[in-house]
Amino acid sequence: MTADQFETTFSISVSPDVAWKRLDQRDEDGRWLLPAFEGLGDELAVEPGSKLHVRKVTEPCAGSEIVIVIEHEGSGTKVTVSQSGFPAWFASATDAFAIGWRHIVADLALYLDRGVKGGRHARSWALLGCSLRESLLGLEVVDVMPGTLAAAIG
Repeated sequence: MTADQFETTFSISVSPDVAWKRLDQRDEDGRWLLPAFEGLGDELAVEPGSKLHVRKVTEPCAGSEIVIVIEHEGSGTKVTVSQSGFPAWFASATDAFAIGWRHIVADLALYLDRGVKGGRHARSWALLGCSLRESLLGLEVVDVMPGTLAAAIG
């Protein structure tokens, strides 16, 4: 993970064909439905059955690019997922978004492997108006932006 890119690789038990079939979902306008990312993506490049590259068109993180690569691995599938091209303000909240990234990856793995939407990734938590980081005791607030919910809460 860097300030401008998150990337994770994981394995699932289903075949690449099953994983791709679950991923290959579009809305009525032809935009890709992005399971676990809670949004839509405009197609940039697709290799049917193995690679999806889209630009996210919905918030949070509209304009970022998501790449999902599906490869055969033993009796299952290896999946590599990345998201990059975040807006400049993202660098100040990388630690907080890393938590959300882990939720996205867990939800994506669950969906591709089992066809079940997990819903662990809450869309609104990132808009509290504060920067967070993980510590041994849990989440720690490191900065509060004026005029936000976090500022009102104190």
